[in-house]
Amino acid sequence: MPTGRSSAVRSHRRVTPRRKVLPWVIIPLALTLVAGGLTAGYIYFIKDLCSGSVTASVVAPPRTASLLRGLATQWEQTKPQVEGTCAKVDIRDEEADVTAKSLTQEWNGTVTTMPDVWVPQSSAWARATAANSSIADKLMPDRLPSVARTPVVIAMPRALAETYGWPQATLAWRDLLDKLAADGNVKVGISDPATSTAGLLALSSIIDADDNSEVDSEEFKRVYAFQQRIAVYKPTSEELFAEYVSGKGETLTAFPAFEQDILKHNETNASLPLVAVYPTNATTEADYPFLQLASAPWTDAKRQGAAENFLLFVKGDAGRSAVLAEGFRDSNRMAGSQLTPAKGVVSKLSALPRPLLLPEAISRTVRAWNGLTRPSNVLLVLDTSGSMGSIVPGTGQTKLDLTKAAADGAVNFFSDQSSVGLWSFSSADRNAGSPHKELIKTVKLNENNQRAKLKSELAKLVPGGNTGMFDTVWAAHQHLQQNFRADADNLVVVLTDGADDDKVSTTKLADLIGKLKGADPSKPVKVVTIALGRDTDSQALSEISRATGTEPESAARSFDISSVLLEAIFDIK
Repeated sequence: MPTGRSSAVRSHRRVTPRRKVLPWVIIPLALTLVAGGLTAGYIYFIKDLCSGSVTASVVAPPRTASLLRGLATQWEQTKPQVEGTCAKVDIRDEEADVTAKSLTQEWNGTVTTMPDVWVPQSSAWARATAANSSIADKLMPDRLPSVARTPVVIAMPRALAETYGWPQATLAWRDLLDKLAADGNVKVGISDPATSTAGLLALSSIIDADDNSEVDSEEFKRVYAFQQRIAVYKPTSEELFAEYVSGKGETLTAFPAFEQDILKHNETNASLPLVAVYPTNATTEADYPFLQLASAPWTDAKRQGAAENFLLFVKGDAGRSAVLAEGFRDSNRMAGSQLTPAKGVVSKLSALPRPLLLPEAISRTVRAWNGLTRPSNVLLVLDTSGSMGSIVPGTGQTKLDLTKAAADGAVNFFSDQSSVGLWSFSSADRNAGSPHKELIKTVKLNENNQRAKLKSELAKLVPGGNTGMFDTVWAAHQHLQQNFRADADNLVVVLTDGADDDKVSTTKLADLIGKLKGADPSKPVKVVTIALGRDTDSQALSEISRATGTEPESAARSFDISSVLLEAIFDIK
């Protein structure tokens, strides 16, 4: 039934003839209404007006930058302003390691691309940058608001992951590593922790698998086994994904990555999909902090105001929707509709997040990995004086037995490209005026069965004589400078349980320190001293180490020599 009124029915309203309103009446009337505050629509229009422009510079890694650019476009449509000035943000792509480096350098006022805001993938970058530079430390804010999150996982083909129980696998990091190391068919990859956030966070979890802020010898052995299995080593995660695609899943089958990266990979590589295996003991996550560098000399209050305004938008409903749509989790770890097992990931995280990495943990991770992957040029110098023959209570072994075992174990961890030599020292070894004996020349371990020769010679050592340390340390330092390797860490590692009591020696501690400090600086050789037992001349050893830029080590209980030696050589403390 029609509801409209028939054209034949007249309205009961009285029709008033239209009158023309002249323009000279409209203009004064409008001015009067504006002056009186009576034109709400017009007043709203005036309120939205802003003059001038202020732009906050934001830097972030490419994928994060892309997300922020989309949000910036939406935000600018809301006509944001700071104290009447039109506000904008300029989002620039920059990898975290590049930004970190620029923030550690004194600003001279000529560089115009310095950021007002830094959004790295992880707060770990902010902590490490601040810890490594007093300049950067002054710039880093206390407030680290997260704009998104994504966990570190192990990327694998589905068939391989299902052999580990995916998606319900209950593997801790150490279980996963053990399985990867035991399965000869798995081709493992890793990205460089110095440049890759996924590599840094994954290796931190691997190196300190029990999350107790210490690295014991068992953890180090597990990391070594993992490192030995690595088939592909790339600077970035993106290059690992590219390797997986180019090798058609044959050259690489397992590598640490971000959950969100796996989702994005699967969207564009349907024929070579990956799934995310989640370690269950703790989830290491990228938290994408929005770091406002308010104290930087190149920024100002209005630019920081624009940045704060943008952050509020990003943290709001529109920002959260965009974050979830890109396959990230929100700042509370909640997933969007993108994260499902059908797409190779899971919706709900069962493990709690690991605490944010402390600067020392980050430094330890990078140092330990460099120690394992970078060649070493090491001269092991073992004290074989008579006191090394004393029995260590509770072990049934002598100090020398334990030292030999520790050195034998350490030899296993060096890469084939490392050079390792062996000396012993005591007055009983005195030869042509020197209280040391060269047992094995310092050459690469992949030459002439060097590793086996070192182990054989270590087994033959016996105690006797006095401790001719000072002469030996200087001779060892000179030897390594003469055989210096620019591509390696050059270390003299001295293990001793006593003071220099060689009655024939004429070198005093002060003489030795002077020589070490005056040595050729173009060929830096570090002397790492390890004091065995409580009766060692620790003061002398400390001075020797510090003269070459290292800190002394101590195995006060004698039976923990193995762990201390690994820490000293591979810098994992």
